[in-house]
Amino acid sequence: MPQTAATLPPPTGSGRDLREALSGSRECRLGGERRTVPTYGRELLEHGHSFPGPALVDSAASTVYVPEAFDARVEGRGDLILTLRSARPERELAHATEAAT
Repeated sequence: MPQTAATLPPPTGSGRDLREALSGSRECRLGGERRTVPTYGRELLEHGHSFPGPALVDSAASTVYVPEAFDARVEGRGDLILTLRSARPERELAHATEAAT
């Protein structure tokens, strides 16, 4: 019988620094301009990691674009949550920015 999310043990991470998930950068066309944005390896992101857009998150199956007006955070067992910055309290925004540096 498969376990449901409610019965699975809590996620555990290795304590990996977000910089270890940074796989490089890529040039993209954003708003009609070429810009270089950071790329993160999806398999290296862990619960608790957060970073501001613009950014790309690459995996073997897909690439997720994090727009400039959004912050990304990893929750649970690898869920990537994007939040519009203007919809977040200022305190949370400062935390996301600090984590990316």
